[in-house]
Amino acid sequence: MSVAQAQTAQKVIPPEEVCIECMMRDRDMADVDATSPGVWERESDVWYEELVRREMEEARRGIVPSADSNKPKSKGDPLTEEHLAVWLTMVRLYSQVPNLSSY
Repeated sequence: MSVAQAQTAQKVIPPEEVCIECMMRDRDMADVDATSPGVWERESDVWYEELVRREMEEARRGIVPSADSNKPKSKGDPLTEEHLAVWLTMVRLYSQVPNLSSY
């Protein structure tokens, strides 16, 4: 056996391994459309879009929203360490409540 034949024998690439479950999932999901416009729209989006429109109209008129107002806002407060700590506390408390509907 020559050196060239030995090097060619060493370069043999093994066939690609395929996960059967992944292949079946990909085949099942081949016709699913998740990127077209409107695919992710929900009925509640209408209310959010109306809120955004109303806030833009108020801003155009020069109406400044009150900080004490409990009206819903289309944009939340900035993500700060303090806000993140509050959110994490709420998540931890909620996760400790047993989900009775699953029983």
